[in-house]
Amino acid sequence: MILIIIIIVLLLIVVGVSLWWFYTPKTESKSITPEPVKQTSEEPVTPVVIERERWKVVTPINQNNYKDMIVCGYQGWFATPGHPLSYWRHWLREENKPAFDLYPYTKDYPPEALYEVTHLFGELQGGGKSYLFNDAVGSAVDTQVGWAGEYGIQGLAMQRFMSDIRHNEVKTLCNTVLENLMNSCIKHNVGFHITYDFTNALSLPQFNYVEMAKNDFKELIDKYNILDHPNYIRQDNKPVIMLWSFMGVDGAFPIDQGAQVAKHFHDLGFYVLCGVHLNWRSRPEIKEFTEKMLPYVDLIQPWAVGSYKDVHGAIAYYMTTVKDDINWVKAKGKDYQTVVFPGFSWYNLKVGKQGWNGVERNLIPRHGGRFLWEQFRWCDFIRTRPYVAMFDEYDESTAIMKAASTQADVPKNHKFMDLSYDGLTCSEDYYLRLVGAASRMMNANSRIPGYVPIMPVSNEKAPTPASQETSFDSNELRRLEQFDRVFKALYNRPIRPDDYNKYYNEFKRDIQHTINRMIRDNDAASAWGTITNTDMKKRVIEHVMQRQPTSKELSDVITSSYIISLLQGDDYKNRVRFVK
Repeated sequence: MILIIIIIVLLLIVVGVSLWWFYTPKTESKSITPEPVKQTSEEPVTPVVIERERWKVVTPINQNNYKDMIVCGYQGWFATPGHPLSYWRHWLREENKPAFDLYPYTKDYPPEALYEVTHLFGELQGGGKSYLFNDAVGSAVDTQVGWAGEYGIQGLAMQRFMSDIRHNEVKTLCNTVLENLMNSCIKHNVGFHITYDFTNALSLPQFNYVEMAKNDFKELIDKYNILDHPNYIRQDNKPVIMLWSFMGVDGAFPIDQGAQVAKHFHDLGFYVLCGVHLNWRSRPEIKEFTEKMLPYVDLIQPWAVGSYKDVHGAIAYYMTTVKDDINWVKAKGKDYQTVVFPGFSWYNLKVGKQGWNGVERNLIPRHGGRFLWEQFRWCDFIRTRPYVAMFDEYDESTAIMKAASTQADVPKNHKFMDLSYDGLTCSEDYYLRLVGAASRMMNANSRIPGYVPIMPVSNEKAPTPASQETSFDSNELRRLEQFDRVFKALYNRPIRPDDYNKYYNEFKRDIQHTINRMIRDNDAASAWGTITNTDMKKRVIEHVMQRQPTSKELSDVITSSYIISLLQGDDYKNRVRFVK
């Protein structure tokens, strides 16, 4: 009996030791998480060797699916005198006057990335010296890419202007910024791809820009191994490249030359994006574009910045232009992407000149983020990930990077804008948080709500739909569809973008007015119901519309039963036959 007990004990010991050995990590496995490399004077740490703790707050991204990413345009073109250029770039125009409206937030940058401008602009209104950053300094780019990673912005489109890389000195700056961007994208888990921008390239027509684009990317491969970079954005395993400035964009590049560039990258296996003018389909060169360039293009991206100035203009754009664009593009077997932007102002850049959309400070207000958020909502409706213009463009005040929160953060001696310029106090990182929130919702297949779901400043309570009366409620899309049907029935023509601005607000008020009267009088027909002859109804409608009716006239004469019938949705065709 004792012998049996001893054998059982020995067996248990053997089993326990075996289990311990099996589940204990082996010495070799420690190589998966190596100790941080210590910096020495002989072998400095490269940017690739990093401390990964920060990555825990970053949503992992799929670099192989551009169409499921929100990518922001990245200029990286700001430079101060001294390194590597001896002059200002993009910050100042003639006579040391500012060439930008939105003042950047600079407190997060390390000292070596900043250039003091107190002597030019004065001290900050809240006290302290004023500074601007220099994109040529690696820590400046790293700070910016760090913001992208921290706030969940998935990708940056690195702009390379053909008008820049034809000059060796400026090309050196472009390459420096790109190299720093590549290092920082690994560190902060952000994707990137190259955009070749041909805007105004033909101002010096003696250059062969087709060969320049080909040779430049070959140089990026030879010098930086750019396509081996783990964070270079792809679509279906194809590296993404953007070609921009075609079909009517200011300084548009010729179609035949653009087709040569597109074919070159297409034949090399790239996923080719093509940036075009907003009204590209109505351009006279559309036939040439369709025949020569479109076969080598995978995605069309119309430029929308400055093309509408408020929420209702955006609605008109998405319900007319975008809808027709998508139908055209899908029929050709291509992909489509919209462009969204937070606002627009280039007064300091264009003051004294006449721009293509006028010169006025805060030309397209941000409305505390509601303007941008509504564009995200419409992208959600049509199920497309937008391109955000832009990440860092302070020149035209489209930057979503950190900017001055209030006038306390801008210099005294010049007129600059801040993020609270419209009256709603917003923190310096508000638009980074806004774009990050939209990105997370779209990635999770969550519908974008009808109100901005984040706080303008960190110490405020979370917003609610009621706190943003100018934002759309959950029934807005249904009302827009009703408006579309009513307008076509009354006017017997398709809606034009201007029609939304002229009639849509009245239409919404009329609906509410009618509903209120139904509740009050319990009478859906009202005076309109006394007219039984359909021909008479048609003449009344025509008469009222010819006189450009007021909201009350529309309510009294038309909406009392006509709009209600649409709201009820019963037997629509029979009810509107008298106006066809």
